[in-house]
Amino acid sequence: DRRALERNLWDMSRLASSGRFASIDDMNAFLQAHSGPGRLPAPPPSTPLEQAQDIMYQAWDSQGRRRVALARQALAISEDCADAYVLLAEEEAKSAEEARALYERGVEAGERTIGPEQFGEWTGHFWGMIETRPYMRARAGLATTLWHLGQREEAIAHYQELLRLNPGDNQGLRYVLASCLL
Repeated sequence: DRRALERNLWDMSRLASSGRFASIDDMNAFLQAHSGPGRLPAPPPSTPLEQAQDIMYQAWDSQGRRRVALARQALAISEDCADAYVLLAEEEAKSAEEARALYERGVEAGERTIGPEQFGEWTGHFWGMIETRPYMRARAGLATTLWHLGQREEAIAHYQELLRLNPGDNQGLRYVLASCLL
């Protein structure tokens, strides 16, 4: 799963904010010494949300029922783990309505974890902030589900807001939105 590839970015983000490095040069030297295959020796998760997200990176890298079990484990640790709701919506929802409810919970979780200050500060380069990606995935999933449920205008509004937050459109949503508008 391509989402599992984010793990090293997430580890780098935690390393950068750990206070472990006296300068950017120190961090670059560390990263250079640890480049290559495998995970970075990042600090262990320090909050319930970090623990849950760490489990989700394992889930994205797993297959079958294990993925769902890991998503449930992540939610047992932190109800703010938006990626867990995304995985459950994709793989366990039995109807579009059930998927919608899971995506909505993921969006709400993402909004809580990002916070209003960061929404303002990060608008325009949202995808570049690793912490926003679970929210972006949940909101894109919600938009797609709303479209399939016939709630066209609400879906379009979500796609437009995602593009406002991230005009670089790393998710490729402009093409989906263009199709919806046509």
